[in-house]
Amino acid sequence: MDWLRHHPDVSHATVVNAIPLSGGGSATGLRTVPDENFTPVDSSRFNFSEQGLEALGVNLVGGRNFYAEEVHVRLEGQESKTPDAVIMT
Repeated sequence: MDWLRHHPDVSHATVVNAIPLSGGGSATGLRTVPDENFTPVDSSRFNFSEQGLEALGVNLVGGRNFYAEEVHVRLEGQESKTPDAVIMT
């Protein structure tokens, strides 16, 4: 990824698990409170880096983008963890 981002013909690059609005991707359930008794709301989930918004050509209307230190790459076999930050739409 570092090599690709520093290539002179590349402006932004990210790893992404699926393209939003393409019909693919991962799903998860979200709750407004940390209580297993609340029924979660289904939600699509896309994983990308601090360059993801620019690489996908989308604009953030409110809030902020990810900081590089918030992006964690999970390798095969590693346990997933709750992300440090999320962007919701």
